[in-house]
Amino acid sequence: LALGNVLGSNIFNICMIIGVVSLIAPLTIKKDAASKDFPMCLIAAVIVGVCGNQMYFDGIRYHELMLSDAIVFLCFFSIFIYYTLQEAISAESMARVITGAPASEQAVIKKEISPIKTVVFIVLGLAGLAYGGDLIVDGATGVAEAFGLSERVIGLLIVGPGTSLPELITSIVAALKKNSDIVIGNILGSNTFNIFFTLAVTAIIQPVSLDLGLNIAVIINVIITLLLVLYAWFSRQKQVGRTIGMLLIAAYMAYTFYTVIF
Repeated sequence: LALGNVLGSNIFNICMIIGVVSLIAPLTIKKDAASKDFPMCLIAAVIVGVCGNQMYFDGIRYHELMLSDAIVFLCFFSIFIYYTLQEAISAESMARVITGAPASEQAVIKKEISPIKTVVFIVLGLAGLAYGGDLIVDGATGVAEAFGLSERVIGLLIVGPGTSLPELITSIVAALKKNSDIVIGNILGSNTFNIFFTLAVTAIIQPVSLDLGLNIAVIINVIITLLLVLYAWFSRQKQVGRTIGMLLIAAYMAYTFYTVIF
């Protein structure tokens, strides 16, 4: 269920969140995201497939993510965190050069908000999103079990997407507030974190098995991530518009149908 959760969340993030939000407002592909975030997300998708199918590389007879794989994931996670922090530091330095004030101070200048009020809003918002997401996941899981759906299907199509509902809501809000350019970076970061950290911690606790159905989901995750990366690199528009958004949503509908039927 753990791997199905991660894969289901990642596929939902790319196809549905980016797809739905792009119908509200075009999503800008920033240069930094195209050169760093997109490749790192693709590396994460490929590595989980390679590590989970070692039998094709070293002759072992099982598909599992083990402690050794978790160590590999955490090494890449360290690289991911390093580049993320470097990007944040670079942005802060650039703000100082341009305006003479750090980015944090600029935000205060634009709109004065009480720190306590901000913290309260964040805590209440996160709590509400988490509680609402849990209710939806629990209810949907109960319905799925009543219909006799497998644990793999529940993980890929219910629990995984259910855990992404807070990201969907926050992404829609960002688009409505004309901040849609941050959505893609958030989604790519979330997908990378899901594999390099969440899956790593799970594999440390106990080996994570892959059956044929999950392997197909692994391949689908690699394909859609690769296509998104290629689009980011070679598209002249450098944004995800409604046409691409509708294609992503249609792809998710097809993936859902295939997962349930087969």
